[in-house]
Amino acid sequence: MIRLSARSVKAVAVLAIGFLIAGVSFTAASATDTNQTAYWNATYPNVGECVKYDPPGTANSYGYLSADNKSVILNANQALLVVKGGDGYNVFENPVAGMSYQSPLNGGDTVPDVSHWIVCGYKTLVTPAVLTTDDCGLDNATLAGVANDKITWSAVTTDPDGTLRITATLKDASTYTFGQNQSVFTYKDNGVLCDVPPTTHFMTIIWNMNPNGTPPVFDPAQTIVDSTQTDAPDLGAFDDLLVGKCVGFQVDVYKYTLADDIAAVDHLIDVGVLTGPGNPPEPLIAGGLGTAWKFYQNSDCAQPVVVPVALNVDDQCGVDNDAITGVPDNSRYSDVMVNGNVQTVTFTPGEGETLGEDLPAGWTANDEGGAVFSHT
Repeated sequence: MIRLSARSVKAVAVLAIGFLIAGVSFTAASATDTNQTAYWNATYPNVGECVKYDPPGTANSYGYLSADNKSVILNANQALLVVKGGDGYNVFENPVAGMSYQSPLNGGDTVPDVSHWIVCGYKTLVTPAVLTTDDCGLDNATLAGVANDKITWSAVTTDPDGTLRITATLKDASTYTFGQNQSVFTYKDNGVLCDVPPTTHFMTIIWNMNPNGTPPVFDPAQTIVDSTQTDAPDLGAFDDLLVGKCVGFQVDVYKYTLADDIAAVDHLIDVGVLTGPGNPPEPLIAGGLGTAWKFYQNSDCAQPVVVPVALNVDDQCGVDNDAITGVPDNSRYSDVMVNGNVQTVTFTPGEGETLGEDLPAGWTANDEGGAVFSHT
C-alpha cells in the first residue's frame, strides 16, 4: 500500500510504470528528524542498522546511484530504503536488488536528483529453544534455556499455580530479532505419579560368630559387623573385609522387596540378632547351604597353640589327704575340684587359642577343646 503527499501523487504514478515497486512517500513537513538514521530505526524497530549516504553517490556495498542521479539501485534485497530528493522522500519496505527507487516528484512532473538515501538491512533471526524434563512424580519438572551466545536467559521462576517460567532477551537487539518466534516459555509438571513395581533386592550381612568354632558359636549372641544392599545375591560382598581375620564370621544374604520385606530387614539390622522374631526368613536363595549363607574362617591364620603347665601331687601319709599343687592363678585354670577321692583341675584355652597335642603328664584332652588333670 502507498501513502502519498499531495505533491508526490504524479511522481509515483509515473515511476510505477517502469522503475519502482510500491513505496511510502512523505513530505518534509510530515515528520521530524527524517534525515537521521536514528529516526528510521525508531520508526521501524524490526529492521537492522540503518546507514545514510550523503552525498548520495558515496561508494558503498549496499547500492549506487543511476547515471542520471535520479534513482537508487540496490545490490541486494534490504529491509528498508528511504530516498530523499527535493523537499520530499519515499520509503520502501523490503526493497529488492536491481530495481530503481526514486524520491517523490518535485513540484510537478519533475523527478529531482537524489539528495541522500538511507538503507536499513535485515536483522538476523534468532530462535530461542528450551529443554524440559518431567519424570513421573510430583513437582519434579525442570525448565532450562538452551545456551546461545546471542541470548540472555532469565532465572526460572514459578507461578502461583506451579508453572515454571523463563524469558529470553537479545544481547544485541539492533542486530538480531526474535521475529515472530516465542521468547517467553512456560512449563508445568504433569502430576503423573510413578508406577513402581515391587523390586527385588538383596541384603548381605556379616556377623561375628564368637570366636573360632566350627560350626559357628551362637552363645554368646553373634553381633552385626556390617551390611550392604545389592541388586543380586553376593556372598562375597565382604571378602576384602575378611582378609586376614582369624575369628569366625557368618555371611548371610536376605532377599526382600521394597514393598513388603524392607521393614523386616531393617528390624534385623537394628536389633542385630541373627535369629529372632520379626526377622526375614533366611534361606530365601534357592540352593541351600553355600548359596544363602557361608561361614568364614581364615585357614591361613596361625592361632596360638597352648598347653597347660605340669602339676604336682603332694602324696602325704594317711588316707585321702593327697593334694594337687602348682595350679596357676589365672582364668585358664579351674580351682581344684574334689569328687569323692578324685581331684581334678580343668584347663581351657583363651580366646583365639588352640590346645596343643603334647600335654604334660596327667593331662588329658576333653571334648570342649581343653584338658583335664585328674588324681585319685
